[in-house]
Amino acid sequence: MYLSQHSKGSWIDAPEIEFKSGGNIPVAYASLNGHAMFSVVSAEYMKEVEEPAWLNYMRHWGPKIDYGREDEIRGVEKIVVGDSLKNMFRSTINGLPNEVFGEEGPTELVR
Repeated sequence: MYLSQHSKGSWIDAPEIEFKSGGNIPVAYASLNGHAMFSVVSAEYMKEVEEPAWLNYMRHWGPKIDYGREDEIRGVEKIVVGDSLKNMFRSTINGLPNEVFGEEGPTELVR
């Protein structure tokens, strides 16, 4: 079975693959927001486990999404009449979570 990892991958022999109980369907795990495939996610039952180098990667990874809401908000702000309404509008917009405007990939894996 071939497991992809970024621009390369590795072939895994049948004895090294975990199979779904009672069958010949291999068990593999896809990375979140990525394209890599892994055969073992948790292996506490093994005597020696070597963590992959990427496991402790602490920089942003994954897709960066920009929803382009800033232009729409500026357009609405221009047509709001009166200083008090504009201040209320700005206050409401400033209270929104950053994810409304876009998202960056996570900075660590969830274990």
